[in-house]
Amino acid sequence: MKITVHIPDDIVAEVKDQLPPPEMGVLEAIALDAILGFIDRLKSPPSGGTDA
Repeated sequence: MKITVHIPDDIVAEVKDQLPPPEMGVLEAIALDAILGFIDRLKSPPSGGTDA
């Protein structure tokens, strides 16, 4: 499976000077970590409580 993450240009434009070079793969690593964390939460049984 291939997952493509699109970040709107207007969001990136605000911080583009602070981002590492694309060849470092940092944004890909962050996106992958976030996606894997989300998938892990989906696998976990519901806690039964509320997150208030």
